[in-house]
Amino acid sequence: EGEEEGEEGEAEEEGPKELTEDEILEAMGNMAPDPGRSDLKGVFINNKNYLPLGFVSQAEEEEGVTFCGFHLRPYVFMDKEAALAEVKKMGFASDWDPYKKEIGAFSGSQILLLFDP
Repeated sequence: EGEEEGEEGEAEEEGPKELTEDEILEAMGNMAPDPGRSDLKGVFINNKNYLPLGFVSQAEEEEGVTFCGFHLRPYVFMDKEAALAEVKKMGFASDWDPYKKEIGAFSGSQILLLFDP
């Protein structure tokens, strides 16, 4: 007596494991742009702002947490209006103060920040 399809004991076929966004970003590695591009602007971001910007999931390094401490995501998006509001509130203490004119003139609502090690 043979088993019919779908009966107990028959293993169902599994597809590939679904990856999280962090797993994909980790596999891709850093995506530093080519030097000398005129359409990109280099900025300095204080370490304390990595977490609020989303470059890391947590400030302290921890085994099993991909993006933490000084292990940054390759890129994040920043809200233009939030950056301008921070400059208005904090003045020169804001990371965005030196770039407020460029940010204000930017036509989009989101700014792409690339981590360039």
